[in-house]
Amino acid sequence: MLVTGGPQSRILHTLFVAVVYALAFVGSGSLTQAGIVALVAGAAHLTATGVAPALAARIGDVPVRLGRAVFVGIAVAASAAWNGDPVPAVLRALAASLVWLFAQLLIVRARLESRQARAMASRASPPVTIPGPIVLRDTIVAPDMPLQQAVGVIDRTPARIALVVGTDERLLGTVTDGDVRRAILGGVTLSDPVLRAMESSPVVGHLDAEEDELADLMREHGVRQIPVVDPFGRVVDLRLLDRLEREAEDMTPVLVMAGGLGTRLGSIVPKALVRVRRRPILEILLRELGDQGFRRIVISVGHGAEAIESYFGDGSSLRIQISYAREDHPLGTAGAIRLAAPHLDRTFIVVNADLLTRVNFAALVDFHRRQGDDLTLGVTESLYELRYGLVETDGTRVTALREKPSIRHFVNAGIYALEPRLIDLVPAGERYDMDTLINEALGRRLAVGCFPIHEYWTDIGVPADLARAASDYPE
Repeated sequence: MLVTGGPQSRILHTLFVAVVYALAFVGSGSLTQAGIVALVAGAAHLTATGVAPALAARIGDVPVRLGRAVFVGIAVAASAAWNGDPVPAVLRALAASLVWLFAQLLIVRARLESRQARAMASRASPPVTIPGPIVLRDTIVAPDMPLQQAVGVIDRTPARIALVVGTDERLLGTVTDGDVRRAILGGVTLSDPVLRAMESSPVVGHLDAEEDELADLMREHGVRQIPVVDPFGRVVDLRLLDRLEREAEDMTPVLVMAGGLGTRLGSIVPKALVRVRRRPILEILLRELGDQGFRRIVISVGHGAEAIESYFGDGSSLRIQISYAREDHPLGTAGAIRLAAPHLDRTFIVVNADLLTRVNFAALVDFHRRQGDDLTLGVTESLYELRYGLVETDGTRVTALREKPSIRHFVNAGIYALEPRLIDLVPAGERYDMDTLINEALGRRLAVGCFPIHEYWTDIGVPADLARAASDYPE
């Protein structure tokens, strides 16, 4: 089997090049010249090997291989001229370049066959990375596809990525959940083409790379997926980091704030137990969390605590683990964080119990960590249409008139990701609201970010909200 990639194979390849050059000189020159040429050729080849992958990522693998073939030809021509026979130098250079190109074609073919064999074998026994061909075809999107459809592709595939491919089958870029949310923050809408949210310079793997090199590349760049391209830039594989290397989502604790009275809903039961269709609001939320793999749940209860604890118990009926943090008196929208501190031993989520949402909570945690934030607010887009025409002025001059424009802005969605160090900012036993905590974090120059929610989201505050949710919440 042909061994390719990795430091050992590169060293062997370099020694091979040096020996070939040395043998070529022994037949027509001195041993000293042969030794010098072998050292120079080996050093040049080792340098080219290190530079080639980065260069190939920018201009493509084919130009790099052609360039190296030309380099070989020039080196052989210079060698022949040094020995005093300039006439055969050109012929030797052409022959050497053709042999080099032929060898490269054999190497590429062997690597393709090796990769295909590994992919077939890995379907029966998964290695460190998950084989790509199983999901590759489901991840490919066209550059003019609406972003909303691309989001569907990302959500449906285990790879959690969309590969943007042109009509010539070359990889144009990639789109992940984080790319979509950052684009939304930048003003892109879900009806815009996927091209506007695409990462145009993604991390890619080449056929030269072995399995461990691809895994190292993903760890180095902090990505979980890497498309593998052929010398022409066409996607031939998609590799994913093994889920065993990731911190399991079900270890992330979720604090659910369920102390609301429900007075605006005119309810005689705690707000968390008000029903939408056949189930309480809180049950719908807990089922959504459990389905997404979050099973460490802490529920902060106050008014109607006994009713809530009696209904949900320890959570075993929902296949989750529920602990309770009891408020002796109302602690506001953030005071229960300090009360639940023993359960919040790592990055944790806080969510209000009166929400119905299909937000991807794992994406929230991942986005929070990748941005390096201490506190991340889930935000949802709101459009407010003015009743009157908006007049823009410069002094006494009218510069523009916009008739009943819509103002686009983001509002707090009542969903957060926090680091445990934020707990120390919350006073024990006192009423403390989330807006106070956020402003305190900003005042201390902690990193506060936002996570745009494009999935279904609604707040149940008044009877009209309840009626709307009963009709439009997606099962």
